[in-house]
Amino acid sequence: MGRWVARWLLPVLALAATSACSRPPPSGQVLARVNGTDITRRDVLTELTASGAPADVDIDTATPALLDGLVTRRLLVDEATRQSIDRSPEFLGQMRRDRDMLLARLLRERLAEDEAGTAQPAADPAALDRRMLFDVDRLTLLTPVDPAILARLPSIDAAADWLTRHCVPFRRDTVRLDSLALDPDQATRLRGAGERLVVGREKGAVTLDRVLSMRTIPVAAGEQAAIAAALAQQTSLRARLEQLTNRLRRTAHVEYARRQDNGRGHARTPRVSPCSSTAGDLAARRTGA
Repeated sequence: MGRWVARWLLPVLALAATSACSRPPPSGQVLARVNGTDITRRDVLTELTASGAPADVDIDTATPALLDGLVTRRLLVDEATRQSIDRSPEFLGQMRRDRDMLLARLLRERLAEDEAGTAQPAADPAALDRRMLFDVDRLTLLTPVDPAILARLPSIDAAADWLTRHCVPFRRDTVRLDSLALDPDQATRLRGAGERLVVGREKGAVTLDRVLSMRTIPVAAGEQAAIAAALAQQTSLRARLEQLTNRLRRTAHVEYARRQDNGRGHARTPRVSPCSSTAGDLAARRTGA
């Protein structure tokens, strides 16, 4: 019986091995294959979009370089998987965040497409005449901090020092902001900020701005119609997103961890512990502070 099974099984295994080795070479939509994983034309187009290349770039010209980069990345991914990095808490946490950010962005893009096909009320012409450009010294916080704490900090340098001492990672940049692209309330607060810091949000991250300069640049008459239409669409989209978020909050079941009680019926205010010197140095290196 054992010999019969062996005589039957060995040809089957040989046939399976031959079939795997004789897999046809990449063709059509499959541009390359790395250790059995296909890289398709769709992968290349996705990479091109993510690269921020101009809309008129020649795809055929860009494909070889993009494809080479995808092959290299796939080799590194395979090696990382071999080392079980894909099972580490750091990877799983970052993967969840990236997935959530992508889904939220695609939802906003879908809502924007819906708004593009809807007639919008005309934008306020006065807003175009009051258009301002702000140059700001900006801290973008990579982990959340209570905005009330940030608002009490006396200067942008003091804020950077506080964040570094408390191991809060952040990025510091000089950014130019257009009042037409901002939430009206944010634009108003920047306009009247003076020496004060302005706490805001951008793409889900908390920002802290110190206005360096601002100037009024009215929209040219020939551009007003197009910019007014885009501004009206942006305002409508912002309102729609706010309505959607409020509706989702009303219908969702959200639970937070209980605050600790100090035994007298009052919640204990958590203290932010300063970093050790090593951790502080690491935070400074990460943030460029």
